[in-house]
Amino acid sequence: MANNPFKAVGIIAGAALGVASAAYGAQKIIVRTLANTSVDFEFSVAEQFVLTTSDGTRLVLYRDGPRDKTKPTILFLHGYALCSPIWAHQFDLLRDTHDVIAMDLRGHGASSVGEDGITLAAFADDVYETMNQLELEDVVLVGHSTGGVMAMSYLNRYAEHASHHVRGLCLVSTLAHPPYHHMENISEALAKFSLTGHAFHFLSDIPLIGFPLARYALGNKASNAVVEFVRRCIVSTDRDVCIKVLQMLAEFNFLSTLEQFVAPSAVIVGTSDPVTPLSDAEKVARALGTTEIIINGVGHCPMLESPDEFNTALIEFLDKTGEFL
Repeated sequence: MANNPFKAVGIIAGAALGVASAAYGAQKIIVRTLANTSVDFEFSVAEQFVLTTSDGTRLVLYRDGPRDKTKPTILFLHGYALCSPIWAHQFDLLRDTHDVIAMDLRGHGASSVGEDGITLAAFADDVYETMNQLELEDVVLVGHSTGGVMAMSYLNRYAEHASHHVRGLCLVSTLAHPPYHHMENISEALAKFSLTGHAFHFLSDIPLIGFPLARYALGNKASNAVVEFVRRCIVSTDRDVCIKVLQMLAEFNFLSTLEQFVAPSAVIVGTSDPVTPLSDAEKVARALGTTEIIINGVGHCPMLESPDEFNTALIEFLDKTGEFL
């Protein structure tokens, strides 16, 4: 999920300067090596299908695992400018024991935008309609970055429905509100987000700049293939969608929503995440009444950067949701 516009611009500038630094040669070699190499992860699923929402959005979902009514369904929601294959390692982990579903967020991956566009309410509606149309009774929401904001928006907008059907919440690299939520001039923030979105997407499309740009958001445990995968996800997402998502994230606050959440919860964050730093994860965990799970040397995409450590944390959390049922 994007941080405030000022810091996001700094990330872009820092990465661009990095390309011009002494590290330029190493980055150039890496990019050339990866340029003609397939780095997409093998995302094996039993079922891929399209769910059409009330506003005409065609949501592409991926599903695997047994339909075991004694265990909750795990609904994975990816982050900004990414797509469902970021959860490939978690599908491999859980497909034998849990009903697992991943959604391409509207405007991301293979999903369309729909008439309601990119709004917090529309994202909340997508979670609700997915659960309703698929008749999911017990669900654990696992949201990464913008996907975490999407989960919180659903909990806020459909509080009564969530109280009956949500059995757990895992927020990964997620903010409960932008760090500048107190700003009076929101229009200025929106303008800066638009500028950041254009620059971010444009620079990501240039491998020699986009690769270090993606690298900056990830930790030292991320392989070159993971970095390039993230970069390609970004450039494959429509630029207007990227900008509208950033604008959507300019103004929200779900701290009170988290404070009212009573089911088991977890907050997972990396020590090297420049987008959602530890201090913000602590606020989210405090609101939920839990303690954040910290993975050393990991940046904004811990499920990709260090899947074994992330999966250990996820399993421990899911064990708690089992006790709650």
